[in-house]
Amino acid sequence: MKYSSRVITENTVVRCNRPKVPANGKMVAGFKKTYTYLDTITYGCNKGFKMFGGSVIECRENNTFVPPPPTCERDCGKPPVLKNGSAVNSPTTFPVGTNITYRCDTGYAFQEGGSKRITCRKDGTWSPLHAVCEPINCGNPGEILNGYYNVSDTTFGNKAYFYCDKGFRIVGKNYRTCTIRGWDGQVPTCESNCPVS
Repeated sequence: MKYSSRVITENTVVRCNRPKVPANGKMVAGFKKTYTYLDTITYGCNKGFKMFGGSVIECRENNTFVPPPPTCERDCGKPPVLKNGSAVNSPTTFPVGTNITYRCDTGYAFQEGGSKRITCRKDGTWSPLHAVCEPINCGNPGEILNGYYNVSDTTFGNKAYFYCDKGFRIVGKNYRTCTIRGWDGQVPTCESNCPVS
């Protein structure tokens, strides 16, 4: 950061008055009543508060401190982790009023009724995260005439396999995969092995 480059002569007297300590903050170093040219003050924030601005300020030729003292704002800290999901936005500080929006990982969807967003409240805590990401469930893969299917799990990424009864042969792909849009492809058909007379 660049400051004024005005020349300080021997006759120039620079005196800075001590600024107010930031709310929810404290002085760490530089305890004086008045300050002369290039004297510094170092600040810190109380527990549960985050510093915004520089921690060190310096008495400059215009009889004021540069930069201005920092502020200490309530900070909620890192937001909670959503299982099988993640935050859409990723700020590095979390002052009061910060909103975090979540999304589910691929293959998962929000359970109905949950909130996808949380807010850093005035007391320095996050509003409750009620969102739940559940695996996408494709349900029934489809009935096959003169055959049957076998599936151990109807959730995202799993396959349903189709088989024909004795005397029939399968036509088409013999499995379907559960995707984020439901079962892919189509249910195959079972045709008779007996020749048509």
